[in-house]
Amino acid sequence: MRLLLLASTLMALASANAHAQQVVDAIKNAQNQIIAYLPSPTSVRIAQALKDAANAGIPVYLIAPRQAHLEKRSYLLSVALAATQTPPAALNYYPATLNAAPLIIIDNRVLYLGPGVQDGIGAVEKSGGNKLSRAVEMTTQAMKHAPTVAISQLVKERYGLDR
Repeated sequence: MRLLLLASTLMALASANAHAQQVVDAIKNAQNQIIAYLPSPTSVRIAQALKDAANAGIPVYLIAPRQAHLEKRSYLLSVALAATQTPPAALNYYPATLNAAPLIIIDNRVLYLGPGVQDGIGAVEKSGGNKLSRAVEMTTQAMKHAPTVAISQLVKERYGLDR
């Protein structure tokens, strides 16, 4: 029984990783823009792919809750710092909390949705159509209304330099 449970768990993880790899590949192949809502970005592969895309000149719009950079395993600050380098990468950070699962929109044509887009392990759903349209509208509105927060402020908060 334990062996069966272990085998099914390993198969589920392998399947989820294949989905996460599809997200990484889609980010690498983006041509126009990437919109990512990542409440708790903990996948180093996805974080690195977003940074690489921004460094290649693909606009990356990163939406995350205002305090997400304070989580111990979060790569939010690492990704956001790409906007501070010289020359700056094409990355914009928007502090906002959405009533949605983690998602990544590639070129406004494909939606990846689910925990795997931020942790690299969980399930990922690939979608289009109405789900994509709703996600584009929701993220566009969030970016429009999000306050501006300097990346330097995130660094100060994360490392206690504001005290």
